[in-house]
Amino acid sequence: MALMLAALSALAYSLADLSGGYAARCSPAQSVVVVSQCLGALLAIAFVAVEGTPNPSRTDLL
Repeated sequence: MALMLAALSALAYSLADLSGGYAARCSPAQSVVVVSQCLGALLAIAFVAVEGTPNPSRTDLL
């Protein structure tokens, strides 16, 4: 199972690197950065919503 997750992680990183490089060649770098950060934030929010982890307490954040 660990080997499969490592392979999927490597594949996802490689595809992100390839598509980011291609997008940076075709579009201004600033717009590529803004779009990639927004998509990453949306993906993180969706993951947290699906997982159902409770919000951290104040002491956890300090």
